[in-house]
Amino acid sequence: MHISLVKTIVLISSLIIVQIDGIQDANGKRIVSKYESISQLYPQLSPTSESSQWRGYTTDKNLQHPCKRDCVEQQPMTCYYYMVVHYDDTMSDICKRYLQSKYRFKLNGREYIDSFKLEELEATIDDCKYADGLESSIMVVNGKLPGQSIEVCYGDTIVADIINSMHETTTIHWHGIHQKSTPHMDGVPHVTQYPIEPGQAFRYRFEVDHGGTNWWHSHTDHQRAFGLAGPLIVRQPNKMNPHSHLYDFDMSEHVIMIQDWVHNFDESIAENILINGRGRNMKKDTKSRPTLYATFTVIRGGRYRFRVIFNGVSNCPVSMSIDNHDLIVIASDGNDIEPVEVQKIMFHGAERFDFVLHANQDVANYWIRIKGYSFCARNQLHQEAVLHYQDADGRALDTHTLSYAYEAPGVMLNELGDDAGGNSDESISLVSLNARHIEPGASLPSPSLTYYTSMNAFELRGAGETGFRFQMDDITFSMPKLSFLQTRNLGIGQFFCNRTQQASLGFNCQRRHCKCSNVIHVPAHKNVEFVISSKSNTPHPIHLHGYTFRVLGMGVLGEKRIGQIEEIDKRTPLPRRSGRSAPLKDSVQVPAYGYTIIQFNSNSPGYWMFHCHISPHSENGMAAVVRVGEDIEMQMCPVSNCGLCSSVTLPQKGIEKMKPPNDTDSDTDSDEENEAQMRQFLEATDQTLLTNAMFQTQQQLSKEIPSPAVASQQQQELTRSERYLDPEQKTSADDLQISEHMQTHIWRKLSAIIQNQIEFCEPQSQHKGQEEEEEKAISQVKLVANADCFISNEIRPEKLPQKKPTIKRRQLELEQPDRSTLSSIAVSGEFILNGQDMKCWAQRQSRNHKLFAYAER
Repeated sequence: MHISLVKTIVLISSLIIVQIDGIQDANGKRIVSKYESISQLYPQLSPTSESSQWRGYTTDKNLQHPCKRDCVEQQPMTCYYYMVVHYDDTMSDICKRYLQSKYRFKLNGREYIDSFKLEELEATIDDCKYADGLESSIMVVNGKLPGQSIEVCYGDTIVADIINSMHETTTIHWHGIHQKSTPHMDGVPHVTQYPIEPGQAFRYRFEVDHGGTNWWHSHTDHQRAFGLAGPLIVRQPNKMNPHSHLYDFDMSEHVIMIQDWVHNFDESIAENILINGRGRNMKKDTKSRPTLYATFTVIRGGRYRFRVIFNGVSNCPVSMSIDNHDLIVIASDGNDIEPVEVQKIMFHGAERFDFVLHANQDVANYWIRIKGYSFCARNQLHQEAVLHYQDADGRALDTHTLSYAYEAPGVMLNELGDDAGGNSDESISLVSLNARHIEPGASLPSPSLTYYTSMNAFELRGAGETGFRFQMDDITFSMPKLSFLQTRNLGIGQFFCNRTQQASLGFNCQRRHCKCSNVIHVPAHKNVEFVISSKSNTPHPIHLHGYTFRVLGMGVLGEKRIGQIEEIDKRTPLPRRSGRSAPLKDSVQVPAYGYTIIQFNSNSPGYWMFHCHISPHSENGMAAVVRVGEDIEMQMCPVSNCGLCSSVTLPQKGIEKMKPPNDTDSDTDSDEENEAQMRQFLEATDQTLLTNAMFQTQQQLSKEIPSPAVASQQQQELTRSERYLDPEQKTSADDLQISEHMQTHIWRKLSAIIQNQIEFCEPQSQHKGQEEEEEKAISQVKLVANADCFISNEIRPEKLPQKKPTIKRRQLELEQPDRSTLSSIAVSGEFILNGQDMKCWAQRQSRNHKLFAYAER
């Protein structure tokens, strides 16, 4: 009792020192972390009528988030997270005090850091990213590696402000969340949203509609390889948890995140494996620092739920085992299964498994072992962490068996190249697992449609060709420049392709290189089956966004037969499970020269990414988009959160410079300078909305008006339009001469775009009858701006002018709106128009600002 009290006093004292004096090095000198420096540049959320009800809108990392709680039925919370995405470094100056002699010890010629003594004497949150002891440039959120753990209850609403302080775009995908009501929150750039530009912010807001062990990660380029990923744990009340009786503890401290690790933004090949951001240096010919292992503490006799997430980046599946302990697997990808006891689990990219560990061994330390396969086998990559029984000597580690050659004994679940032909004494197939809550005898409905799709990776060996090619359906996926979901009603379909479409054009994609936006169209509300094959000598982890599917079959046909899988299946059906107890997943391996059969109900219309979860594979073309349903069936999205509105969050100093002349806080800049800066800022933030709308509209009209007589003229107009949209060109909108025929159509389309945006902010009754009058259009639209977002607040329908219209931008300065027109501008809250509540989001800065608008005539 006395020792525990002393530890508590030391911990509290350390936190107080950090709060008052910041982080200090071994000599007491204050160190400012990169996160601390960057976070001071950006304004924090201010409480409003709505956000004051959110839980966790403080940015103090030392406080436990209130949404991390025991879940109670029918008591959801709105959980707020402020997430600054920034560059950082491993082994920065902040980590140097870890190297003090009081924390170091030697075993068998190697040096280690005593993590238990470190936690006892140092602040628990100090922004040190130790990793494998090597200096490396990384990307993180809020200074943490892995990223912060989000822990909520099923049915909660997550509100996450993503502040991009990097020099490149980013997005966040909430892996495992279905986003059925909010497909625009799925986080895939140019599929469900426009990317978050450098210096901008984006607010994700969605209901948590899938429980269990999920995770969040960047879905831009290879950014998750460099640290942009973290856990997303969704718990349920005990009465809704079928496994609650199997364990005593479900703790944040037992969430494990595994990642194959690269250095200095080189994602070409994994050089190490990290467990919760720590591990031994495996890179040869480098200066080695003491090893800092991740540790997981248990009390003898307790039963613990462990949640394991594999952020697999390269072609590196891994196995996990814990010395002398059985693993009772109870869930996969957040979906409950009938418990199965194994000693090893194989993880493929993006997979999650939950298991119960009974701490029934002697009080000691036991190795948690991770072993890499495929490309990781080339460098014999393996990593360890420590399962620590309380009261064991933290420095008593048996290091003699730490080698790649060591093979943990026992049964493996989800083995590499898993074949559903049956279980054995050494392996249990994933397909043989049984889902919970389902009557085993109940049969699945027959699929309405079966799609055969393939993945392939092969080396280029032709004249002048080098490297590898990555494809789905023999097509290299090319990411569009326009976002599918946002432009679905603007003729974006003309840019789609797929295997059937390419064949109709006379292209044989097995003989020529087909590169385009591969879109597979699936009707909504049908039972759909996919037979996915791998035509290469390596397995591929496949992930379907927006859905959980049942895994009905898995097997290997071999290199010579895999290309004829459709004919084979139609002639002699491949083995499939017929019961509803087939396991539920959102990510699953497709064996080398083999296949995996999945089935799901297409009850969530939208554009959903479907891709290999090996980052170099998907980013180089092994991907497709599953378009579920027709465009009219898809959920609409509020403009301010769909990438059509630039949600800019400026550094505080930049905002102060943009305050208007009448602002009493502005005494350094002249009125003219302030006004010019404000106008420049507003014009820049509105550019995306106008130019994207014009470009998208003209692209659609070029398809809608196919007359040969005007085809040449339209092409010239489109060329001029593209030149105008090119930031390198100086051509202005006034110089863009467009025919009267095109101008009239463009104006009507622009009007419809703006009107559709306004519909989310105005009572529906105000629009009744407007669509029936074809000749009516909007001739004046006032876009009210705070420093971040434009919200349409007034429309005046008038007939189109009889004279030749011209597309022209005019910037007008407005006085403060009348209170009856705009009663309130609230930060991240409610906008009120004519006494009616409008649920619209905007970010910050409205106090004393003059408002500007753009009138399009």
